[in-house]
Amino acid sequence: MITPDDELASRHTIPRWLSIKGSIATGEFTSFASAVKVPIQADLLRNAHTFLDNEFEKRKTVWLETRNWYDAEELVSFALVANTWNDGVVLEAAKSLLRSDVSNESVKKFAQRFINGALVPSLSALPISEAGMRLEIAKRKRLLRLNPRDALRLTETALLHANLGQLKPSEALIERALILSPDDRYVLRSAARFFVHANQPDRAISVLSKSGRTLDDPWLNAALLATEAAHGKSPRGWKRAKALLRDGRFTDRDVSELAAQMGTLEIDGGSRKLALRLLRKSAISPTENAIAQIAWVGTHSHVFQPEEFLTDLSLSHEASARSAYHNGAWSDALAESEAWHDIERFSTRPAIFGSFVASIAATSIARGVALAEAALVANPANSSLLNNLAVLRAYQGDVDAARLALDKAIASSPALTPSLLATSGLVAFRAGNVTEGMEKYQAAIDKAVQSKNGEEALRAYCFLGREVSRVDLELAGDFVQNIDRVIEQYTKRGQSPSKEITIIRDELASAKLSFVDRSWGSLSNIDITKVMDFLSVDQN
Repeated sequence: MITPDDELASRHTIPRWLSIKGSIATGEFTSFASAVKVPIQADLLRNAHTFLDNEFEKRKTVWLETRNWYDAEELVSFALVANTWNDGVVLEAAKSLLRSDVSNESVKKFAQRFINGALVPSLSALPISEAGMRLEIAKRKRLLRLNPRDALRLTETALLHANLGQLKPSEALIERALILSPDDRYVLRSAARFFVHANQPDRAISVLSKSGRTLDDPWLNAALLATEAAHGKSPRGWKRAKALLRDGRFTDRDVSELAAQMGTLEIDGGSRKLALRLLRKSAISPTENAIAQIAWVGTHSHVFQPEEFLTDLSLSHEASARSAYHNGAWSDALAESEAWHDIERFSTRPAIFGSFVASIAATSIARGVALAEAALVANPANSSLLNNLAVLRAYQGDVDAARLALDKAIASSPALTPSLLATSGLVAFRAGNVTEGMEKYQAAIDKAVQSKNGEEALRAYCFLGREVSRVDLELAGDFVQNIDRVIEQYTKRGQSPSKEITIIRDELASAKLSFVDRSWGSLSNIDITKVMDFLSVDQN
């Protein structure tokens, strides 16, 4: 089973790729006219919509002065985004496009559909079902043919393609949007996130570096620092980033992700005092992404508790999911993972996290399967997702489906990892091949110890205990004793094992297993101490 920590060795404030509505809600569309504090979400939304209204008025003024077709098209397009489509001047501009000898037929068709009311504006959330996304893409293709220079809609449509795993059309739309609006914040942050997702981090860094706006925009500067750090690049422009934090034009919300990223780098560099000051600044009016970053740094650095800085983790589904996980609240962790997945459906991390949680909370296996399969739409060859799906299918008793997912996971993985070996053992157990199951689990433990990953070895041993105890419940006590021996080693080193290890240990101790099946007979002849030999190796 691939766990959250297997997949997330580090975290940085790489931008979320959200819908236009979602980005407005984060404050990404606000202007830098004044450093007005934005303490609550209602004020933030008012600030964002004020910015859109101001931008709309500027575009309207420009067209009234120039009366040219290009500015008319810009005004009509922006009116659809800003939800000011019923303004009389906008209608006048649209009619002027029909009369213009300069505008082409595509623009005239766009104007006619606008006048006829066919271009229904919407700032609603994007659809989340696969069928809904495909229908929305088809609709947008028609609209973009009529108005091909709408960079914001191009970018948002690229997101829909990415959610379906269609990276080539998504990339084509992103590139068009960058040509049309190379310095637009929404376009740039979305492009950076796309290229990171497409495993092209150098392009993400290049896109951000080339824009003249990045040095003067904390939202973009944060994205650049995060992308560089996440991919092993030395962050550049540190002095400029510090200057942006002091710049009076920016609100606490504007600099929250930048401060969080700089605080993360300072923690990594050992400057705890400065790091804490930066993270506290980030927490004054944090974005959802900044909340998740602060919570992650606190949990993994052990320098502070996230709750010391953050008054409400519920503003971030990712942070809430991780908090629930660390508190052993499995049902809440799964629910928050599902909500986290809805924010960025193309991302693998929410589903890997949630499907792992579902494997622990055995009553939620069907939800874990649904979450993994939803993420596989955009990531059909992701070995971690496929591995977790195989585990959950095996727990459901569908051995054939489990084997199919496992075979795909192995084919997609560059190496046979301990997790894949352990899942092979699980599938063998569920198919009734007990000897093969033991061998695979022991191979997984062996490989984990060879890699000096004692935590992974102990986890595989715990899951083995779950399988062996299904066959001979009397052996559960032996596993509990052996697990306790290793936990004692953790305690002596001032450490503690992951929550799932404690959960399975207690499950075995109470003998309240969900899948007890005595039909395979006794396994009393299995040498448990042979497995323990792997775990007795010093794990430091």
